[in-house]
Amino acid sequence: MLLLNTILLTSSILFSASQYDGISVVNVHIESPEQLELLRDFGAKSLACFDHSGETSMLLDEEAIRLLKKLGVTFKIVESNIDRRLKLFEEERALARSRGLGGWYSDFKTWPEVNAKLSSFAIAAPEITTTFIAGQTHEGRDIHGIRITAPGDTTGRKQILFNGCQHAREWVAVMVPVYAIEKIIEAWNTDPSMQSYLESTEIIVVPIVNPDGYEFTYANGGDRFWRKNRRNNSGSCEGVDLNRNWSFAWGGGDSTSTNTCSDIYIGPNAFSEPETQAMRDLVNTLPNLVAHVDFHSYSQLILEPWASSNDTPPRVTVVKALSAAMSDAIASVHGESYVAGTGGDLLYLADGVFPDWVTDRGALSYTIELRPTGSPGFDLPPSEILPTCEESFAAVKTMIEFVNQPIAFSFPNGLPEFVNPGELSVFPMVVSSVFNESIDMNSAKLHLRYGNIGEYAQSSVSSNGPNSFLVELPSSSCGLVGEYWFTVSTSAGQVARYPGGSEVLQTTASSVVYT
Repeated sequence: MLLLNTILLTSSILFSASQYDGISVVNVHIESPEQLELLRDFGAKSLACFDHSGETSMLLDEEAIRLLKKLGVTFKIVESNIDRRLKLFEEERALARSRGLGGWYSDFKTWPEVNAKLSSFAIAAPEITTTFIAGQTHEGRDIHGIRITAPGDTTGRKQILFNGCQHAREWVAVMVPVYAIEKIIEAWNTDPSMQSYLESTEIIVVPIVNPDGYEFTYANGGDRFWRKNRRNNSGSCEGVDLNRNWSFAWGGGDSTSTNTCSDIYIGPNAFSEPETQAMRDLVNTLPNLVAHVDFHSYSQLILEPWASSNDTPPRVTVVKALSAAMSDAIASVHGESYVAGTGGDLLYLADGVFPDWVTDRGALSYTIELRPTGSPGFDLPPSEILPTCEESFAAVKTMIEFVNQPIAFSFPNGLPEFVNPGELSVFPMVVSSVFNESIDMNSAKLHLRYGNIGEYAQSSVSSNGPNSFLVELPSSSCGLVGEYWFTVSTSAGQVARYPGGSEVLQTTASSVVYT
C-alpha cells in the first residue's frame, strides 16, 4: 500500500516513461479564484474536481514552480517522480485483483467491463431492467444506461436519474452507480420497501457519461489525469469539460475558461458536445423526473444548488432536508462524513454544470463528491472502492425513499440520543411538502415504546408555527432504550413517516442525571 501526503498517482496501463518528465505534484495553497485562474493560464493542471480555496494538488512544471516562488505562494512538492508512482500503483491494483476482495468491486473497471456488467444485470433481472443507449461520443463510443422499475404501466411513476463520470479521471464515480444498480436489483427480491418504491418509481442510471475520456485515462499513451472529453479542437488541445457545457449559466466567469487547453474549457457553445446532448435528450424524455445525483470525486461533499450563484434555490427547505438525510445515511455505514452545502459555501462557484440545469427544470439535483477528502485524490486505493460504494448506496436509497414520501422532515437541533429519567426531551421538528401539497398541521403523531417489544403508544405533536412542531419526548426508567417514529399527513390524506420504511429512531435514558 502506498502512502502519500496528498495524492497518489495511478494508471491501469503504464504511460511512456517520459510522459511526466519535469512534472511534479505540488500542494499549492490557493488564496483566491484569481490566483487559481492565473496558475491555470500558466499551464498548471488542478487535480481537484471543483475549484476551492486552501490546499489544492496541481501538476506543475519547473517554470510554474518558479512562478509560485516569485508570487510568494505557499506550496510543497509532494511527488517529483510521477512515473514511478504510476508503476507502484499498478502493482497495488494487480495485487487487489489477485486477492479478489470485494468481488467485481475489488478493482476499477474499464468502459467495456462496465458495459458487460450492465448487460449481465439485464439478463439476470429482465422483468425490472431495460438497457439503452443514450447517445454516442465524438469517437463513436456508446453511452450506456439502464432503467429499473417494477413491471406494469410506468405512466406517472416518479423518475430518478443517477450518473457518473462526466470527468474522465474520477474512476470511483463509475463504480458507485454500478453498485447502486446491483443493490437495487437485489433489493427487488428481498426488500418489500424497495419493491413498493419500484412500483411507484423508475430509476435511470448512466454510469459513464464520458466514455472517450474515461478510456483515455486507461490507454497506452493516454493520460491518467485527463478530465475532459476528447473533442478535436482543431489541433489546439483536445477536449471540453462536460460539466461546464450545460446551458444553465453557460459561459459565466465562475470556474470556467474559453481557453481550449484549460481543464475547464466550456466548449464553443452550450451543448456543443455529443455527451451533454445525449444526457440532455435523455432528461427530456423523463417528464416525471423528481431527483438527480451527478457522482464525482473527490472531497466527500454533497453539493446543493446552486453551483453557479449564491441565490436561494427553489424549495430550499426540502433541498436541505434531503441533503442532510443523505449525509446522515452515508455516515451510518462506515462513519465517513460527507459535508452538505452549496458550492458557494464549501468551494468556489462553477457555471454551466449539470445539476444546476436539472434544478432549473424543477427536480432536486445534487453533486456528490465521493471519497477521499484529499489524499490520495482520484486514485483511491482499491480497498476503498467497496466501502465507498456501500456508503454511497445508503444515499441512493435515502433519495429513493425521500421522493416517495410526500413530506420532508428536518430537525434543526438534531435528535436526542440520551434523555434524563423523569424529564421530557423537547426539540423542534420542521416539515415541508416535497411536491407542493398542503400539509395537515393537526395530523402530526409521535409513536413511542420503551424496550423492543410491545405496541407503540401514539400521541399528538403540537404545532408551534408554520410547518413547525415542538416534540416532547418522555423518558423511561434508567437504561431502557426508547424506539420512536413520526407521521404527518397531507390534506389529501397521504401519510409520511420518519424515518422511512420500518426503521425507528432510538434514545436511551441516562443512568446519571446531569444538572
